[in-house]
Order: sequence, then structure tokens, then C-alpha cells
Amino acid sequence: MKKRLLKLTLGASLLMGSTLLNARKMDSNIVHGIPWVETRLSYAMTVTELAQKYYGNIAEVNEIMKLNKNISKPSMLLQKDMIVSIPMIHSFTEQPERLGWIR
Repeated sequence: MKKRLLKLTLGASLLMGSTLLNARKMDSNIVHGIPWVETRLSYAMTVTELAQKYYGNIAEVNEIMKLNKNISKPSMLLQKDMIVSIPMIHSFTEQPERLGWIR
């Protein structure tokens, strides 16, 4: 009886642990309530060029700088293969609705 109870307890704790682990993974791409994606730069560019590419507006450069603490100014040159977090705000151009995936 004790062995069966121990197996059930261990099984439940493993199941709960994996559920909590997955929940943490899902929350890792949300900062201050704003979801974000990571992108690896295929060539060197400035943060303003990156804002123009993802938002269509260089005025949104501050959104990228807020999320990436290692970027100090909009004119900073980002190196090729650098990983940058891009917040998915209202003007994010790669949203499924804007690409026609969701109607």
C-alpha cells in the first residue's frame, strides 16, 4: 500500500513539475505584459533600421531599446548574428492578422 501511494505521489509530483516548467517557458516571452520574439540579425544594422523593418516606423525605436537593455542609443550599430528581442506591440508588422493568416 505504501509503495503504491509513493508511486502515485511521485507520479503526480512529476506531472505537476513538468506542467509548472512548461508554464514558465510560456511566460518567458512576455515582459511587462508585452509578448516578444527573438530575431537573429542576418546583417549589421542600426536600431532605427530594425524599428523601420518590424514596425514600419522609426519612432517605435524606444520599444526595442526598453526590452534590450544592452542597446544604449538608436544609432547604435547592431552586429550580424546578434540576437535582439522585438516587442510585439500594435504596430508589429509580422502579426498573423496582418499577414492574412487569421481573418
